[in-house]
Formats: sequence, C-alpha cells, structure tokens
Amino acid sequence: MQTSDIQVINTVTPKGDGEKFTINFTTQTDDFSGSGRILLTASEMAEVTEFNKAETILNKLKEVIK
Repeated sequence: MQTSDIQVINTVTPKGDGEKFTINFTTQTDDFSGSGRILLTASEMAEVTEFNKAETILNKLKEVIK
C-alpha cells in the first residue's frame, strides 16, 4: 500500500470531553479495499497537514499492524 492508494474523506475535531481527532479514509489497491478511521492526539495532529494526511494514515496503520 502506498499513500497514493489512500483517499482522505474528512477530519473530525474532538467533541465534548474527547481528546482525539479522527481522520476518516478509504483505500484501494489491487489486493485490498476498505475504509477506516484513525484517532490522533492533539500533539500527533499538530504535525499533520493536508499534504501529509495520507502518509500519516499509512504510518499509523504500519504502527498498529506490526
């Protein structure tokens, strides 16, 4: 999977007492397709821009899938 396989749908800010940002996305490769979301803290989100959201998603997936 590459960043070009990921399409960001939207980013949701924390609501109420919540502290996590949500990035919703879809992905499609020759072998896999699906949708999902990742949760990021404010400090993690501080490093995210519109231009690196797909990379952030991919890195988070790699971190979780280890």
